[in-house]
Amino acid sequence: MCLFFLSHVNYPQIDGLTDAVSLTTSSLICIFFSVLFFLYGLGSLINKAFYKLFHRHTLQNSWCKPFALHWEWIPCILLCFACILIPLFIQNICLKLLANQLPINPVERTLCVTFLGQIGLLGLLYKILFRTTHTFPEFSQTPLSFFQSLVQSFTYYCEVLPLLIPITIVWQVFLRWLVEHQYPVVLDEQPIVHLLSQNTLSPGCLILTGISVICLAPLTEELLFRGVVYRFLNTRFNHVSALMASSFLFAALHLHLASFLPLFFLGCWLGYVYRSTGDIKVSIFLHALFNGMNYLLLITLQGNGSVVG
Repeated sequence: MCLFFLSHVNYPQIDGLTDAVSLTTSSLICIFFSVLFFLYGLGSLINKAFYKLFHRHTLQNSWCKPFALHWEWIPCILLCFACILIPLFIQNICLKLLANQLPINPVERTLCVTFLGQIGLLGLLYKILFRTTHTFPEFSQTPLSFFQSLVQSFTYYCEVLPLLIPITIVWQVFLRWLVEHQYPVVLDEQPIVHLLSQNTLSPGCLILTGISVICLAPLTEELLFRGVVYRFLNTRFNHVSALMASSFLFAALHLHLASFLPLFFLGCWLGYVYRSTGDIKVSIFLHALFNGMNYLLLITLQGNGSVVG
């Protein structure tokens, strides 16, 4: 991992001043901690595997089945459509009503209205799930404290890295094979990854993007895909089918083929974490950690032609 990122660092100048030292230091710090998290997760997975192998007779089923969401098909489908259409509606309204207040730069303008759309989506989920149906307690069968949730999410985050990285590599190799054999496959970066890696955003938009990526996206996506879709499907099918279907939707709605399989596996892992802990806060924190580390790596390597994700 270190060699991958270091091979893409060109030590540029920023604002006409040589800033290679600070850029290199920040990049190396992020890479160093990423490697530590990877090794810690690998060790944790190996430890769990050996424990299960040699102590199977002492193990008990520690999985917690989250409370089911006993809705009918039509209300659940309507909610999912609303979660897609309402943010788009809010974005279009903001573009018309706040045209003079939004940044002139088209990219920064898009980021601002996306942020507002996420705020609207979070408000919709809060209104429907918490105020109308009073289902907030059902998100956590075994509610943990803030610190306990954070500690568990960090462990699960470290453990997913040794699993996710090989899957990402295999998926990229497969897609490149399709391209070489003239299949219509486009290997592009995710739009947000491309923007963050180009070093063209103002500090204010970088902060806004950070809030959107690290806070709003994990909240809205976990409440929707794990808290609603997975819980609803879990009442109609077995938990494996519910996990696969909700993870497929999670990956598909990102609309990015190059990251589909890694996102599908990440969705499965987030669902597994929710089912294992019985607390939605753990999957939210895990999702935030994942997005946060990617965000830090991107902004520390921005403008260096790095390819992340």
